[in-house]
Amino acid sequence: IGMSKSEASGIVTPTFIVGGAPRAGTTSLYRYLEQHPQVCMSARKETSVFIEDRSLEWLSTNYYRHYDGEPAVGEASAGTLGNPAVAERVYDALLDVQLIFVLRDPVERLHSHFAYLEGQQEIGDGVSFSRFIRSDSDWRDTLIDLGRYHDHLTRFTDYFDREQMLILLFGELTSNPADVVKRVY
Repeated sequence: IGMSKSEASGIVTPTFIVGGAPRAGTTSLYRYLEQHPQVCMSARKETSVFIEDRSLEWLSTNYYRHYDGEPAVGEASAGTLGNPAVAERVYDALLDVQLIFVLRDPVERLHSHFAYLEGQQEIGDGVSFSRFIRSDSDWRDTLIDLGRYHDHLTRFTDYFDREQMLILLFGELTSNPADVVKRVY
């Protein structure tokens, strides 16, 4: 995958990025990858470096202090896929990066995300999924938009070669994680 530490700057930069939709398995994939001895994952998932438009130096300083020469360096933030500005930001910062996206059936993902937000008490008390999905709220629009994978992936194919992208499915990851992780490796 190539070296990740810029010899001129001393900054550790990702050689691959794990993105996808929230509630689609990116956390599981992050945990699997951080167990590999030749992979250095960011010290925590959801650095949001490209979502919040932070610098690679900030990422290196805050999340790669444990880097020990591993040939593969990863960053994982579920919001990477759905944010309209991220593809260009990644391209401007890491032209040769590998991209891994985890997708889940959009309706199942939406329901799971609703249940998660309900558990976090971010959805009003007593609001059913049926009522929520028929509402006219920003939350509803955001959650539905996250499942429009074609639109989101197209932004990345506008900047990156398709060969730089690996698309994984949540169902495969949950039913046969060992095979999926081998494909990633």
